[in-house]
Amino acid sequence: MPGNELGLAMALRSAGDALEDRGRFLGIVFSSPKRAFALLPATGGEHTVSLQRYALQPGSRRLAIRGKAQAVTGEAALAAVEEAIVGAGRESAPGGEATLTIVSRLGSVEFAIKPGAIRRRAVAPEAGLGLIQALPRPAPAADRGAASPATPTQHQTWEPPATPGRGDHDDPLAPARAGSLLAALGMLTPDGQLKRSARRKYNQITHLLSLLGEMLASVPRGREMLIVDCGCGKSQLLFAVNHLVTEHLGRRAQLVGIDVDPQAISNAQALQARLGYQNMTFVQSSVRDWPRPAAVDVVLSLHACDVATDEALALGISADAHGIAAVPCCQAEAARQIDNPTVAAALKHGVLRRRLGDWLTDAVRALALEAAGYGVKVLEYVSPLDTPKNLLLLASRDAGPGAPAARRAQTALDDLVAAYGLDPSLPKLIKAHQAQASTS
Repeated sequence: MPGNELGLAMALRSAGDALEDRGRFLGIVFSSPKRAFALLPATGGEHTVSLQRYALQPGSRRLAIRGKAQAVTGEAALAAVEEAIVGAGRESAPGGEATLTIVSRLGSVEFAIKPGAIRRRAVAPEAGLGLIQALPRPAPAADRGAASPATPTQHQTWEPPATPGRGDHDDPLAPARAGSLLAALGMLTPDGQLKRSARRKYNQITHLLSLLGEMLASVPRGREMLIVDCGCGKSQLLFAVNHLVTEHLGRRAQLVGIDVDPQAISNAQALQARLGYQNMTFVQSSVRDWPRPAAVDVVLSLHACDVATDEALALGISADAHGIAAVPCCQAEAARQIDNPTVAAALKHGVLRRRLGDWLTDAVRALALEAAGYGVKVLEYVSPLDTPKNLLLLASRDAGPGAPAARRAQTALDDLVAAYGLDPSLPKLIKAHQAQASTS
């Protein structure tokens, strides 16, 4: 679409990311005045999705199933999305707006498509799910008669619920379930509705909880779980995790927030008192100086700056934590150190040096976690339009550091560090934490 390549690229990237994340993919719905279709999880092959086309009644939002659903690969699905967007963008008839709604367990995103313009716009996280649920479903085979595959077989109004997701038992932070917590965090209006100004933060937290839920649920039972938030700041995430673990998962847990800022600790303690949470402790300390107990189950770090993220990762690795989740913030160490003649000419530009430093820093972190025996996922947990610091390192205990995969990761880490002349803090911090633990 001439003049709107960026909007098209954003929409296709969002669709592609959703299609690749099969564990969380819920569907993609496209609708224009001339066509509509949905891509839905397939019951068959691992790399396929179901493509269902719809007929539209002129002048209404009623849809009718047209023909049988097709099983298509992710590439074919993305090609169908691109063809539809480009075609809709060229339509010039009045009321020619089309919509592309992408729905996953991380939330929903919608793109409005008009001639010469594609714009991403906010949509309530649950609205996309309501859209999927409202799609017409094929009638049972016995009721179809001899209808031709090209003949519409079922009609249904395609409208999301008026109040999507209220009281949804699958969402631990739905206002109906976590109203007192959300109110204490300043996210609700006096009548119990989510504030517009809090929507972005709410989306980030709920998306993180959806990713952390499986890890937290898999922590072995038999004793009280210990969760540590390094650089806890306002502790919004830690309070939400407490609600998820105790109220939604029904687990016994102690949660510790650590931060060097005395005001942050004071604010968190005041919020704790307001909510009456007795299973939380807030400590003014550096991560390195915190006297950790023998067992730590989960380590969290949200937007800890530079090597503070490495302190959290080192704590988790040295404590042999079951799970580690970190969203890094500003990274400066590697950018200062890069020494590689192959890329030296490009690195005279400061922005390129910083971006390469970011990439190298998180590559070192992922490899160090793998070398320590963790299975690692590196994810964009929300859109970069919500926050540019949207990378999540999610690690779960997989095997010991002596396992073949861990040894390969250590070799790759050594090669990467040598190739770029780096001296990263993380390996040294891991050794320091392990030495400190062995003497305590």
